[in-house]
Amino acid sequence: MALSEFINKYYIQPIYDPYGGYNFVNSITYGLIAVALLFLIYRFLEKAKIKIDLKFFWALFPFILLGSSARVFVDKEVLPINFWIVSPGIYLAIAGIFLAILAVSYFLELKTKLAYWKTSFAIGFVIFLANLALNGRNLRFENLKFGLLIIILAVLIFFAVNFLLKKFMPQYEKISSLPLFAHLLDASATFVALDFLGFVEKHPLPVFLINLTGTAAVMYLLKLAVLVPAIYYLHKDIKDENLRNFFFVAIAVLGLAEGIRDLMAVVLI
Repeated sequence: MALSEFINKYYIQPIYDPYGGYNFVNSITYGLIAVALLFLIYRFLEKAKIKIDLKFFWALFPFILLGSSARVFVDKEVLPINFWIVSPGIYLAIAGIFLAILAVSYFLELKTKLAYWKTSFAIGFVIFLANLALNGRNLRFENLKFGLLIIILAVLIFFAVNFLLKKFMPQYEKISSLPLFAHLLDASATFVALDFLGFVEKHPLPVFLINLTGTAAVMYLLKLAVLVPAIYYLHKDIKDENLRNFFFVAIAVLGLAEGIRDLMAVVLI
């Protein structure tokens, strides 16, 4: 296979395929891009001496909403497909916007003492609302009961697992719970969307497991099988609090990006 054919088959065509956008080749590539992007972001934050904590997460949160909503508008055919609003381009675009606004917010904090995370949250939330107003005006909120079901399932399972982790993992803390809730929201959205509403999963490994078990509820087991050891070993092996918290936030972002997107896809038609 010629290089151009390979790129077209595994990278270009999947961008425009609404039912088969991921394969093992582009999934691995996007994973490597994500690792490189995370490294660059961490180095930027390290040089700026920005502490990674729950405040940093709130500075970032509106941009997760922005990326997820933009992706939903592509799914609903409100926005045309292009590289910058589907994976991996959307991660690059949102990261770039966030870092630019974070830099401005941090500069304003140095000059005015206004907390950077408040400025970043405010600006990001305004951009998110503007995106929602411009592109969501022709969409209607439907399936609200299924949206509520997604949230209830995520919250109930989160509280149960969170209770156990706090009981058996002494070093467990609030920021450790971010990736747990994020990915349980993603698992709940996937379960409800696939098992009740006929949505289609795109990622190769979940597709294999769902076909094997006959239900998307297997996503809960998959998520917990990865998350619980990850949380444990991050606490055990990474002594640098800033680096450890950066991993917690990064893992949470991946779960929230997909979970919020799927939740919005369920309730908006």
